[in-house]
Amino acid sequence: MELLAPAGNLEKLKMAVLYGADAVYCGSGFGLRAGAENFTPAEMAEGIAFAHAHHCKVYVTMNMIPHEDDLDRMPDSISSFERMGADALIVSDPGVFDLVRSLAPNMEIHISTQANNTNHASAAFWHRQGARRVVLARELTLEEIKRIRRQAPSQLKLEVFVHGAVCMAYSGRCLLSAYLTGRDANRGLCAQPCRWRYSLNEGNPLRFPEESRPGESRLLLSGENRPGESRLLLSEESRPGEMYPIEEEERGSFILSAKDLCMIRHIPALYEAGVDSFKIEGRMKSAYYVAVVTKAYRDAMDAFEIDKEAYRFDPDWQKEVESVSHREYHTGFYFGKDSSASFQTRISYVQEYEFVGLVTGYDPVRRLLSVEQRNRFQAGDILEAIEPVRGGKPVSITANQLFDSSMQPVAAAPHPQMTVLIPSEISLKPASILRKKVDHKIF
Repeated sequence: MELLAPAGNLEKLKMAVLYGADAVYCGSGFGLRAGAENFTPAEMAEGIAFAHAHHCKVYVTMNMIPHEDDLDRMPDSISSFERMGADALIVSDPGVFDLVRSLAPNMEIHISTQANNTNHASAAFWHRQGARRVVLARELTLEEIKRIRRQAPSQLKLEVFVHGAVCMAYSGRCLLSAYLTGRDANRGLCAQPCRWRYSLNEGNPLRFPEESRPGESRLLLSGENRPGESRLLLSEESRPGEMYPIEEEERGSFILSAKDLCMIRHIPALYEAGVDSFKIEGRMKSAYYVAVVTKAYRDAMDAFEIDKEAYRFDPDWQKEVESVSHREYHTGFYFGKDSSASFQTRISYVQEYEFVGLVTGYDPVRRLLSVEQRNRFQAGDILEAIEPVRGGKPVSITANQLFDSSMQPVAAAPHPQMTVLIPSEISLKPASILRKKVDHKIF
């Protein structure tokens, strides 16, 4: 089973590789994350070489819905990615697929979830065209995935998302951003208006017709459940009796915001479905997110593959994915199509730890950790260290003293990416993460 991790820039690529990914996917400028830093040609070449040196594959995203000017710029990039040794290109548009086939006939092609891959017939179609892999839509249940696996060509690999942010639109095909901001989500420019904080404003009582026209949704104002109060409820004509409250708390209303997907508790069920790759979303997330989530899934998958019969879920894996900034977690559509539980999160993000430093080396003679600062910390802070070691657990380190690069004592590390030296009897590998517990943050 492949573990596929996001790589929003060169540092994140390296963290994904070191923390256990079998493959990474990264941006080309033609993907759906234009807000990610993406890669310069030199960075892409370095990233591919680094990944291959660690027996890790690199897939490059070209899954935007292109307009004419986009197509004009693609041929040079396709040829460049082939020369660099990219292992596959991820596409969604038939025209781009055909372009890759003609310019790089030996390049492996993966069909993006953006192509709405929801049945075995479409999977078989893409296989006949020459695709080696299909990324299945997030809207599928495990039972549907099993059926696709049984009926799709056995040589065709299937990939599914197991963790990360979920779009409120069908397989990401959303027009809301383009309508509200002029930024086209299908060309990588999503402004994420579904995550905005909408407000309910007090004013004159709302009046609604007693009956709505066929096919028209209705908003109902009701106070039946709260005597003396009124609540705004959303009702859809084809679902009589199902009313969804739109409520506001001090941080606003989140009527469109989907919960984050998290399937780490269901590793055996995902294996049983017969897929070939578990994909983590998050090219715009932090290097800390990439490392910690990748390691948690790596450890869970390793434990299952070592002994399926004796496998037991380790609560520490859940603790680790909870340690990164995230929305409320949910299992998406995997166990059924009741989408009401996937939406209306009451908060934006939860954060329990702060990434404060990246270990760059250890001096065994002076017993000093060399650390690159990522967020402010100070002498006396109790830190946790996570090493890029399979199966390794976090270890506690107290930063009793801090020194700058010239061995002058400092009270704190306030400056981004400054070098800090920490006396430590514990030797940590380069690329180890130092984090600090923070008050339960909601933002």
